[in-house]
This record gives sequence, C-alpha cells and structure tokens, in this order.
Amino acid sequence: MYKLCVFAGTTEGREIIQFLTEQPVTVHACVATDYGETLLPHGDALTVSARRLTEEEMEELFRNEAFDLVIDATHPYAPVVTENISAACRKTGTEYLRLLREENELPEGAVFASDAEEAAAYLDGTEGNVLLTTGSKKSPNTRRCAALPSGFMPGSCPWRILLQPVKPQDLPPHISSPCRGRFPKK
Repeated sequence: MYKLCVFAGTTEGREIIQFLTEQPVTVHACVATDYGETLLPHGDALTVSARRLTEEEMEELFRNEAFDLVIDATHPYAPVVTENISAACRKTGTEYLRLLREENELPEGAVFASDAEEAAAYLDGTEGNVLLTTGSKKSPNTRRCAALPSGFMPGSCPWRILLQPVKPQDLPPHISSPCRGRFPKK
C-alpha cells in the first residue's frame, strides 16, 4: 500500500487528508497543535502527529516510515517549516510535493506589514476598525499601540495557552473575537 505523509495546517491540507482517507493508501498527517488534530477526519489508515517537528525529527520520521511521498500543505507564511520539510526529504531521498495556494487579489486599501513590529508601528497612528491577524505568538508586539480603539479586533485562536499573550493587554471581551469569523466590513 502507498504510504503518504501530509504536513497540514491549512484548509487545503485538511481537504487532501480527507480525500486520501477515502483512497487505498495509508496517511500520516502532521499538524502543529492538538487543535489542528481536532479538525482532521478519522480513518483506519490515518495516523496523526500533533506537535511541531524539527528538521531532524522529520528526517527520523521519514527514515523510519519510508514514505513514498511527502506533501507539504503548510501555511504559506510558515517558510521555515517548508524549508525543514524540503531539506528532510532531500536528505532522506523522499519524494516531496509542495502544495501552493492560488493567488488572491488584494482588497483595495489593504495594508500589509513585513512583521509584527512594523504592524504595531503602523497601528499607533491608525483610527477605525482593525483586524490584526499576526497570530497569537506575535500579539505581544501590539502592546506598543498607544490606545486600542473600540474597533480593534485581534484574530487569535481561542485556546487558553494562546490567549495568554493577549490577556496582559486587558482587551475588553466585546472587541476580542478569536476565530469567530464574519468580522464587520467597516
């Protein structure tokens, strides 16, 4: 039976895993968190690793499991993970396939920053509604904002450990809308 390893963490990764669980293959899914694991389908030929792996751990996994193919469906903003998966595949002679997302048109007036510090500096002089999607690991950098307006909505995920970096900011509950979606368009 064909053995596949899929590094997920995106909608596309979950869709690939769902498709593969319905095929005559065995799949080992790798996600970074326990929450990521809860989003995956179940199947007799599916095993899941729910933790971040180093490049060395990936190499060991690839050698031990002898996968026929590794599919990298990680987030496009996680280049270090992609580099590690690719390097581990090269070192172990494992076939590698990178899933790329289609490009989306940017909305008019969209503002992008190169990192969380640049975003925090920009927000210092911004009024109106803001959806900050830097991720919870980067949210402490937003403490530099002089005053958080009523329209400030950090897009963090609702796991206790991930919200810890946001709590010291004493964000009022009505403006913290973690992973609820359907954000206001204003």
